[in-house]
Amino acid sequence: MSAGFAERVFQAARDHKWFNVDCESHVKVAFQGWKKFSYSGPEGQGVCTFNYSKNKEIQALGDSLMSVVGTILTGARLEMLLQHDPLGLDSEMEYLVQAVRDGRAQQICVIRGILVRLEEDPGVMDRVRKRARVLLAGAEK
Repeated sequence: MSAGFAERVFQAARDHKWFNVDCESHVKVAFQGWKKFSYSGPEGQGVCTFNYSKNKEIQALGDSLMSVVGTILTGARLEMLLQHDPLGLDSEMEYLVQAVRDGRAQQICVIRGILVRLEEDPGVMDRVRKRARVLLAGAEK
């Protein structure tokens, strides 16, 4: 992940007592799945589990980390498609570009390897290579 993103995660951990707080809102909202932050290090330790948090920073961090998970899963799909269904890469890359635009995919740098391979592979469609190039240009270093 990018250094800036990692710093944001650790800053949130510091700001929230190393996640040694109750971050669940206890408000009736749609179940979105449990998220669990935990930290254990020389500064302290803690665990924070929530479906929805009233704390905007905690909720935003949870959303961001879920977007990173989506990016990693998309990278795995790209790997599979490259090997088994190269024609399927076009729609997956179109989805990924849109997901980056609307925030459903973050930290594209975590799938840099497959994007470089797609960009450099003359065996895949030009549109796929161009989309990979665009995503790499905008990827966090």
